[in-house]
Amino acid sequence: MMLRYLSNLPYLAFFAAWLTTFTLASFFHSSMVLSELTGLEVKIDIATRLSFVGHDWLGLVGTYGVIILLGLLLSLSFTLPIKKRIDTWRTEPSNTPFTQLKWYAFATGTMMFIVIQAMYPILEITVIAGARGLVGTVLQVLSGVMGGIIFASVKYRSQR
Repeated sequence: MMLRYLSNLPYLAFFAAWLTTFTLASFFHSSMVLSELTGLEVKIDIATRLSFVGHDWLGLVGTYGVIILLGLLLSLSFTLPIKKRIDTWRTEPSNTPFTQLKWYAFATGTMMFIVIQAMYPILEITVIAGARGLVGTVLQVLSGVMGGIIFASVKYRSQR
């Protein structure tokens, strides 16, 4: 059953969603860490900031990038089957591209929240230092929401 959902996943839209989600998550993580350092009165010039962001992206792609990839694979594969199941209870199911966009954004944002929350009990550390506080967690969730929006936008633009 899972393979049926995976075979229906549009790969270009999936790659765009992953790239968006991971890049934003990495950028927000780096920004939060740099903000904390600046709060400690550490002077960081723009070249160092850009280098830091680039190195973080490369350093996180093999771990956090893979975790996000797997999370997106699950959340995007099951979004429409769950929506269809819920629509059976509704009197007027909505199947517009905007409705799909909302579902994908919700699913991927929720996935990012679950990933962030699940890492601590499993690893006993907050792996993503930029997500230790409320603002950092919200930024990570927003990166997931943006990934869902990109996924739906690319998917439905290619179907027109």
